[in-house]
Amino acid sequence: MNWDRIEGNWNRIKGNVVEQWDDLTADQLVSRIQETYGIADDEAERELTDWQQRLSEIVRAA
Repeated sequence: MNWDRIEGNWNRIKGNVVEQWDDLTADQLVSRIQETYGIADDEAERELTDWQQRLSEIVRAA
């Protein structure tokens, strides 16, 4: 496996996510997650927070 290639692909994907969803607030994202997956507001907020923490860890490791 070529880790440089994987890292490059990940950076492009991450950039696309930021570009696509940059205008949404955290509250809007929580509402969208809740509506899409039919989960409670607190669960959607917890999932968003977990995802943000994972992204932060990936960025720090890079």
